[in-house]
Amino acid sequence: HACGLVHDDLPAMDNDLMRRGKPTVHAKFGEAMAILVGDALMSLTYEWIISTAHANSAQMCWLAAKAVGPEGMMAGQHMDLHERQETLPRLFELHSHKTGKLFAMCIGLGMLCDGPEVSEDVWEMGRLLGISFQCVDDFDDIELDQKSNSSDVMTAAQLMSQEELMELLSENQESLEGYVQAHCPDPGSILPWVQKINWGSKLCQTLKG
Repeated sequence: HACGLVHDDLPAMDNDLMRRGKPTVHAKFGEAMAILVGDALMSLTYEWIISTAHANSAQMCWLAAKAVGPEGMMAGQHMDLHERQETLPRLFELHSHKTGKLFAMCIGLGMLCDGPEVSEDVWEMGRLLGISFQCVDDFDDIELDQKSNSSDVMTAAQLMSQEELMELLSENQESLEGYVQAHCPDPGSILPWVQKINWGSKLCQTLKG
């Protein structure tokens, strides 16, 4: 994830100078160093997985590669660079790749800690979490005046109303709870985190209240 953020901020990508209130890596240390940092972080993913000597480390590496590779986060980055997401379905597809595949990886790695198999449902769970997370983030950016609502980059805040956002989050939450109940031996330990991703922002808390 950190690798994706460092590369996403590069001049050739989004060309962002600030992230989370601090200068981005390339803004502070230079573009060449930022490229190396992102590459190093990517390599460390596989180094750390293999170093655990876990019985399922090979499957874990496969899952991580699939999540960030040409069918995952990188596919989302390609969409972000070369396509204008002017409809919700296209925006949701972007979020499902760029963010959702990383959520799916996290869920799948947890499954592989317990056994040798990963359910195909992890990709749908990740998709739902990615869409919810990024749509809420879009609305939070507008609420905090971090981005103009008339920006050239289309976001969920321009394509749906707050009421439609709340309906989307409710539907995704219901589906996610079903998946957690089906796959998690201790659903009560996971559901609060799912709810936090869906409803954790101040805007959502205000709208729910």
